[in-house]
Amino acid sequence: NKIKREIYSIPQAFIISINETAKITSFTLKTLGQIITGHRGTKEMASVIRISKYSGKFAKQGVSAFMWFIAMLSINLGLLNLFPIPPLDGGHVFLYCVRGLAGNKISDYVEKYSIRIGVVLLIALMVFTIVNDIIYM
Repeated sequence: NKIKREIYSIPQAFIISINETAKITSFTLKTLGQIITGHRGTKEMASVIRISKYSGKFAKQGVSAFMWFIAMLSINLGLLNLFPIPPLDGGHVFLYCVRGLAGNKISDYVEKYSIRIGVVLLIALMVFTIVNDIIYM
């Protein structure tokens, strides 16, 4: 697989980068939806173990391949950060929206426990992906 280099103007590169980011985001959300609905297995979910393994593989393929991998990883982590899980940025936005809809009637107790539940969910996800990496490596 040869990487084809093309030269674009800054406006062209900006538009192409937006389109590629949208494609990657769409694919990631579709894949996640398939995992949640059971139409796809969880084998592809990875932790830092597999990410570091693939980082090495892409680094050996050259700078362009490695930069593509870093871009994919950044988009996926940014997308994950937007999910409405309270400790994440998307979770804070979610809580602000709930507060706005409830007329600021959400109690600190509910907010603290929603954040704790979110932390537990994230830790469970991390443990799951680490175990997944150990099983499938």
